[in-house]
Amino acid sequence: MEFWAKLVGQPLIATGRTQVFGRGDNPINFVSVDDVALAVEHAVVDSSLRGVTLDVGGPENLTMNQVVEIFQRVSGKQGKVAHVPLPIMRIMSIVMRPIKPALARQIQAGVVMDTDDIMAWDPTANRKLYPWLPQTPLVEVLQRTTSIQA
Repeated sequence: MEFWAKLVGQPLIATGRTQVFGRGDNPINFVSVDDVALAVEHAVVDSSLRGVTLDVGGPENLTMNQVVEIFQRVSGKQGKVAHVPLPIMRIMSIVMRPIKPALARQIQAGVVMDTDDIMAWDPTANRKLYPWLPQTPLVEVLQRTTSIQA
């Protein structure tokens, strides 16, 4: 969650412009790094979690367009949102492979995030199994990691 907030939201605040890779309409479950860290801590110290596969996710499935909208609402700053078309992303993921393989993989991940339905997650069962595990919403992460206040 923090990575995507920085990548998409910070340029909006700094320059009044941001870029969304793809259409930005695919629901994605973003999770806060602090929530993941707490899950790891519990897995290490809580013997009842030995051998357990602990799924960790965020409280909401958001599209990249919604992430931008939340950033705009919370910051009070509107701006221009450009979308990198999927065909361009697909081509660039191939073209960049021999030149910058890591960048090619990141672009390919962006294609998957914009097109694959496996990026969403239902946190309901986890809330029942692990009530101690926080599911921090994007608004709270923005308040904690930026100068934005709701």
